[in-house]
Amino acid sequence: MRQIHNITMSVKCNKDYVLYALKKNRENHIKIVKEAKNGYLKEAEKQLKSRLEKIKNGYMTSLSFDLLIPADHTDEYDTIIKMLEMHTDDTIELSADEVRQLIENKWSWMNSFLSNNACYSKTASDFCVTY
Repeated sequence: MRQIHNITMSVKCNKDYVLYALKKNRENHIKIVKEAKNGYLKEAEKQLKSRLEKIKNGYMTSLSFDLLIPADHTDEYDTIIKMLEMHTDDTIELSADEVRQLIENKWSWMNSFLSNNACYSKTASDFCVTY
């Protein structure tokens, strides 16, 4: 239960609706992760080739890299989806915080996930503008 200005709220939701929303959010998450991983690998390869070329030509160059490794929280979606699939009732009670995460896709890690992956993913970059 979440208390907002002295109001404690929770809501009973249709389990299938929560599962649908969560699976859709997971699909969007995976799209960003795939784009970010591909972008990361391309950028890493580009930087490695550039530095290798300098070394081959006798130049001293830094071998430290400042690339952020893409974030991935797919396992959190998977765990909750599995839990909901195991839930035996047709409805489930959610707190306001759970609605924010499971339905609205507003997790505590979402800002860092988007800003980190926006370096390599256009989808994440677009979400950063609207989030």
